[in-house]
Amino acid sequence: MAGTSAAKQLGVKRTPLNENDAKTLLASSSKTSATEVDLHPVVLLHIADHHHRNVAQHGGRSQVFGALLGRQDGPKAEICFAFEILVKSEGGRNVLDKAYWLEKEEQFKQILPGLDYIGWYTVSDEFLTMQDLDMQNQVCSVLYRLWTTK
Repeated sequence: MAGTSAAKQLGVKRTPLNENDAKTLLASSSKTSATEVDLHPVVLLHIADHHHRNVAQHGGRSQVFGALLGRQDGPKAEICFAFEILVKSEGGRNVLDKAYWLEKEEQFKQILPGLDYIGWYTVSDEFLTMQDLDMQNQVCSVLYRLWTTK
């Protein structure tokens, strides 16, 4: 599959955002707040390694997904750790493997008890699509489940 994109490998059609979709996805509030984010270098190394391993495994372009762990105190966020999120294709749609995520949650709470989920990442050499917004909604549903069962 050399030279094929991760989306094509998964059977997912990626089309560019139209203007209305882009406004929905990238909408900004009239209120702005200053946020300070500290990003630990190990997070960048993990994300780069994750992407490069997938490129090597798939012989070309690849899209990867992952979760970000850290701390947030008001407007200050600290991103300390990242791990891979497994995604599979179902009916032409990228679907988050929630069982895998919940298993990782158990493991990370034992070794990194002071960290919480504060975001997710995707790396791709392709353009932003509504598939990415769909993934955002799936991530939010997992986080809601985790936060409401504590």
